[in-house]
Amino acid sequence: MNLDIFTDRYLALLNGPLKGLNLTRILNREDIFNKQVLDSVIPMRRSSKLSEIIGRHHLIVDVGFGGGFPLFPLAIEFSEERVIGIESIGKKVRACGQIKDSLGLANITLINNRVEKILIDRDALITFKAVGRIEDLLPFINVAQECDVSVLFYKGPSFSEELAFVNPSWSLSEIFEYKLPDQSNRATLLYHNVPRGTFSNKSLVKLSELILE
Repeated sequence: MNLDIFTDRYLALLNGPLKGLNLTRILNREDIFNKQVLDSVIPMRRSSKLSEIIGRHHLIVDVGFGGGFPLFPLAIEFSEERVIGIESIGKKVRACGQIKDSLGLANITLINNRVEKILIDRDALITFKAVGRIEDLLPFINVAQECDVSVLFYKGPSFSEELAFVNPSWSLSEIFEYKLPDQSNRATLLYHNVPRGTFSNKSLVKLSELILE
């Protein structure tokens, strides 16, 4: 399935079986394709660092996927890789489960939980799109000491306002700026964990246990 076909089928589901759930505020076909679908994959296509991380880890974890972005475009773009979605709102998990099944996206696993309750014990790329500020979200990521984890934040043109944030468990490894087809400015900020572990809560559930098939 290519991304154009996905966009049409996604909109058909939103306007049909899932109508009224308000999964996304963007319902115009062109806006969905540019601001949600393309915005999800352009950094991976153009940043050699991101493509190398995905090729090395074979695991993408999208946190707070809401209506399915960047979850679904990434699963289509990287159909040979495993894509995990973590979302705390049950109705969004159930709706995206219907979309996943309807589109036959077998490489996606959905988890109804909060990321701060999960120990990331697998090498992975974690993504956040339109979820919140970096300083509020990075401390929620609990990484096992032996794991190689990067966290990618999708941001708009005002991303520089968040660069003052410093966390000793994470290092900023790339700022990637790009434009969408409407010429709006976008950026991704990539952080990498310092390999000493970032968690102290012993009651965390392991990601590896949640994604067992």
